[in-house]
Amino acid sequence: MNKTQRIVRWILLGLVTFAFLAVGGMKLAGTQMEVGLFTGWGYPLWFMYFIGACEVLGAIGLHVQKVSRVSAVCLVILLCGAIGTHVYHAEGLIAPIPATVLTLMLFGILYLDAKKV
Repeated sequence: MNKTQRIVRWILLGLVTFAFLAVGGMKLAGTQMEVGLFTGWGYPLWFMYFIGACEVLGAIGLHVQKVSRVSAVCLVILLCGAIGTHVYHAEGLIAPIPATVLTLMLFGILYLDAKKV
């Protein structure tokens, strides 16, 4: 991996980490917005806390070399569920965009990690 690729990887990693720590933290804090979304979708509140924990742990795992790829793949799977939720509940074309962008960023990280080997 050349210097430019390392810089791009760190930028992607920083943005993805920030996003997952922020939204996962909001879920774990039980913010009114997150509670409203999860109850509106018909999900139990324990599921919101579970997803929040997965997001925070996944963000941390991206920085642990032994589990970084597994963390990225698990976060992609989680994001597929988020995209599916937005589409299933017909929330329009804009609602799934953040999850889609994060998914693409994670694929970028996985691609650059593969070049490290």
